Amino acid sequence: MTIMLSGSFRARLGYKKEGKMKKNTALSLFLLVFVFYFVPNAFAQTQTGNIVGQVTDENGTPLPGVSVTVFSEALIAGKQSTVTTESGNFRFIALPPGKYDITFSLQGFKPVERKGISITANFVATINVQLYPETLAEEVTVTAAAPVVDAKSTVLATNIDRNLLEKIPSGRDIWTVVEQAPGIIPDRFNIGGTESAQQSSLSVHGATGQQQFSVNGLTLNWPGSNGAWTSFYFDHDSFEEVQIITGGAPAEVSVGGVYMNLITKSGGNTLHGTTTILYEPGKLQGNNVTPELKAKGIDKANPVDVIFDFNANLGGPIKKDKIWFFTSYRYYVINTQILGMKRPDGSPEVDVNHQSNFLAKITAELNPKNKFMLQYLFNYQNRFYRREGYAFIEEKASWRQIEPCHIIQGQWTSFLSDNLYLDVRYGYKHLKFPLSYQPSVKPTDYARVDDVKSTLTGAAEYDFTNIATRHQVNASLSYYVDKLLGGTHDIKLGFEYARALNAYTFKCNGDMVMHFLDGVPSYVLVWNTPLDQKSMFQVLSIYAQDSYTIGRRLTFNLGARFEAFEGWNPAQSSPGGNFYGARSFPEKRDIPNWKDIVPRFGITYDLFGNGKTAIKFTLCRYLQSEGTRFPEALNPNAFGGDLRLWDDKNGDLTAQKNELSEPLFVFGGVGVRLDPNCSRPYSDEVTIGLDHELFKDVAVSAYYYYRKNKNLLGRINEAISASDFTPVSVLTPEGKSITVYNLKADKVGLVDRVITNIPEFYETYNGLEITIKKRLSNNWQMMAGYSRGSAKGYNLFTVWGFVDYNDPNNIINEKDAHMANDCTNIFKLVGTYIFPYDIALSANFRYYTGFPITKFYTVTGLNQGPITISVERRGTSRYPNVAILDLSLSKALSLGRIKAELIFNVFNALNASTTISMVTTVGPYYGTPSKILSPIIGSLGLRARF
Repeated sequence: MTIMLSGSFRARLGYKKEGKMKKNTALSLFLLVFVFYFVPNAFAQTQTGNIVGQVTDENGTPLPGVSVTVFSEALIAGKQSTVTTESGNFRFIALPPGKYDITFSLQGFKPVERKGISITANFVATINVQLYPETLAEEVTVTAAAPVVDAKSTVLATNIDRNLLEKIPSGRDIWTVVEQAPGIIPDRFNIGGTESAQQSSLSVHGATGQQQFSVNGLTLNWPGSNGAWTSFYFDHDSFEEVQIITGGAPAEVSVGGVYMNLITKSGGNTLHGTTTILYEPGKLQGNNVTPELKAKGIDKANPVDVIFDFNANLGGPIKKDKIWFFTSYRYYVINTQILGMKRPDGSPEVDVNHQSNFLAKITAELNPKNKFMLQYLFNYQNRFYRREGYAFIEEKASWRQIEPCHIIQGQWTSFLSDNLYLDVRYGYKHLKFPLSYQPSVKPTDYARVDDVKSTLTGAAEYDFTNIATRHQVNASLSYYVDKLLGGTHDIKLGFEYARALNAYTFKCNGDMVMHFLDGVPSYVLVWNTPLDQKSMFQVLSIYAQDSYTIGRRLTFNLGARFEAFEGWNPAQSSPGGNFYGARSFPEKRDIPNWKDIVPRFGITYDLFGNGKTAIKFTLCRYLQSEGTRFPEALNPNAFGGDLRLWDDKNGDLTAQKNELSEPLFVFGGVGVRLDPNCSRPYSDEVTIGLDHELFKDVAVSAYYYYRKNKNLLGRINEAISASDFTPVSVLTPEGKSITVYNLKADKVGLVDRVITNIPEFYETYNGLEITIKKRLSNNWQMMAGYSRGSAKGYNLFTVWGFVDYNDPNNIINEKDAHMANDCTNIFKLVGTYIFPYDIALSANFRYYTGFPITKFYTVTGLNQGPITISVERRGTSRYPNVAILDLSLSKALSLGRIKAELIFNVFNALNASTTISMVTTVGPYYGTPSKILSPIIGSLGLRARF
């Protein structure tokens, strides 16, 4: 049986799917050791880059003993030095993002200098140099362009550097930054910050709900659900660079979807600071309501009252060449109005959001071989009227979210020798995430939902507080071998350990939510509140990888990752309520306990040997992301309840116990178990393509992507069978006849559910992606991407939980359906051109094929109560295509030591009024827009730095 639960309720149940390839632990460790020593994966520093190369004489003979030095303001001491090996090779690893100059010198040869080499996270710049005999006492400055093609690594990534972060107009949050990368699909469309108060879900190349948020290379995701979300809203101006990996990830990266590495700024050897103020008043907003929308009752389009963003940061030396500091503060206000919702006095209902951030960071070079970093981050995310789950939620029924979150992070790196590098990191996150009743809600105010109108009134569905903590420890050891098996090796062995808690307290007025069908009382969802639930997990990961280069052209990137994941529920208890009594439960471990090894393979070939054209191929397996969703789904003390039919005998539109039937449907952690033989879901990914330096500072890439998500999980109710259902033909309001299934009366309410692998389930993606990237030089920068693909599958996947696979109503129109985020065509273009007089014009354009629509219909009159079914295969109907253009015009001014910049932004410059959310329940209200793109709006800004 299926009921239409709110998105907010699903958010408490748990997330996606899981699996397990049980292996003997000793064998697993043996295989990892074997891989490390004999099958040398792509060496990568997830927050830094490398410069590598070979020095030869004029005849191509390798030159050992050449002194090589890099210089950059990004280095605390300003420079690093090494000498070439017997094979003439040199390498600088763990270089912070920035611009680098490099010099080469050897007695008897002319010195050589290369300037302006750009290093970004995970980028390997190959610099091969020839030295000539010193017939004249002169230095040679080589003016060859800095490389834009990474001819060593097979990681497919986009790096958003400081130039793009500052110039490109956006909502100035991590999700709108990452959205600029080719192929990324957001679940919401942000116009100048209108959606920045709520995190987005990002998908790419058929990977949904697979996100990893790393701060300086250390993962600190929220532990709840499948562990693929963040609980921290970051300070946009604190980023030095944002790296987005979307394919070919090395073994040190767990996730196979969207990996985001947020690299925070450091200080410097000179005191410097920046202040940014952006003001987006409602008076600068236009109107994009068309006659067609007015006919549907829309007179205003998500109006903005005000959006205000203040940021100030300061960095510099505590001791030059030794200790740096950096600190940043942000205050972000996003106040908007709600489409189609009015207060009793006729004024529009509002969405008021205040965000504040603080960051403090110390970076120290203890000596030339040892560095230390310590930073603290704080975020207050305050949403005073949070709404989700229904198209229309009145102000009183919204949640009040006053959410503090803390992150502490430390890192120590050490060159134990010229060829041996140690990196140790620790991070801790603490979150208090409340969704509380509004202060105006009284104990006698109850939540009321109309499934047909998609409305929520009276009160929020419940009041809860989430306490989440995460400890994360990472350590890696990198070793360089100059000669082994005919090539060079960059070997890396790593260890990661995470331990996390996700706990909730729930309460609800009346311990129930009343549901109506177009104003008529229908049924009640009864909660098992009040309750106090706790779930935990720990994960141990060990990985080995090696970048094995033969000659100058061929590089193998090979590796493997071992993960041991365990979830459990500590001992816990909850008091009794109106419908459920007090209960206590002992500790329960191994929910689940999975041990898996996944391989990563990549190969890159420098086609012409000049570092300008590289053919790349990857074959990678990724385990699906995991958090506390399984312990929560199987926790008998977890938030849950049952469904009861409601006969409003006294006609007062308020449910009493004597008006309710016996439970027809039970949900939550009661009556659910995990198949002990189930295994962890995973993804197989294949990419093949080419990177080519088109001309100076410009690279073009073309790649084919294939992904298949396998071993997917589902839920089976073993208390019922196919023979317990009788087909019944019903007619939808559109006049379409559809077959549903009525459960035998004596089977109603019986549950014996097991979560297990469903062999019939699958998800696939096939796609082509073309990108062009131009670094900032000669007064312009650009990044463009076109993606065409298809994501289909058969998977009873809800973002936050499971439904019964053996209930035939749940599989209606599900096979070979388009995935919810399927987007056939995606085009993105961001860029900046600097005109004379320091006037800069920047643009951010994105186009998406409309998302698939899932048409629902609620069927009543069945023994099991009301059910919600899909009346057509998802993707048969789609939302309109989305095209958004944002523009920014700025003028730089020099006021002595202070460099100022006047900014004027225009968001949604095309004034598009595309419907992006609507009522999708078939009936009289189907197609009623609940959200359209916010109209054109202007923003005034000032940036000043010294």
